[in-house]
Amino acid sequence: MLETIEDNGGAIRCGAGESYYVVLTASGKVIVWWDGCANKFEERCTKEAGPHSIYRQGRTAMLLVNGLPHIRHVSSSPNTVYFADSHSVWSLEIPASVYLDRLEYPRRILELGDASIQKLRSGARSSAVITDEGKLWLWGSQLVSEADMQKAMHYAEGEGFGHWAYSSTKADSTNSNTRWPGLGGNVEPAEIPGLHGVSDIALGAQHALAAVA
Repeated sequence: MLETIEDNGGAIRCGAGESYYVVLTASGKVIVWWDGCANKFEERCTKEAGPHSIYRQGRTAMLLVNGLPHIRHVSSSPNTVYFADSHSVWSLEIPASVYLDRLEYPRRILELGDASIQKLRSGARSSAVITDEGKLWLWGSQLVSEADMQKAMHYAEGEGFGHWAYSSTKADSTNSNTRWPGLGGNVEPAEIPGLHGVSDIALGAQHALAAVA
């Protein structure tokens, strides 16, 4: 594993999920590995599985994701790794118990056109992108039932706080609270209105904090 990382320029970013680790190399490659994989491979082997190159030694399996452009950002949520070049974000689902040769090809979930991605962040339930224009995009994972989510949303909106609410920076609506699309259970990326000049984002289990200019 170390040899593969070094052959690709060494690690420049790293992350960890519920059952996996991930590094981004200087050559723009994404490498994922974890112990106790479900594959019944030989003790030492190399295998091409669809878009991935799989290396296994004992119970440790390593996945080199092929067929992507030069990747510049990587982040990890419990069961998904996200990676991005300058303009697009891809996701790769990694269940806790998985047959490596059945992993699907990374799915492009966001394409920003001319805007450039400056930061890619992930939390327990949500992930985010900040662009060079200071715009914030969010998306999440459906981890609770729709009924429970509605209860939590209504409570948060009634109290004026929580990850469903934000205060607009526009002068004519500084007291308005509304839902942040894309955060929590919404798996589709959505641009957050009312926030400008975003420079950083922190994602908690049920809340988020954005730094703005």
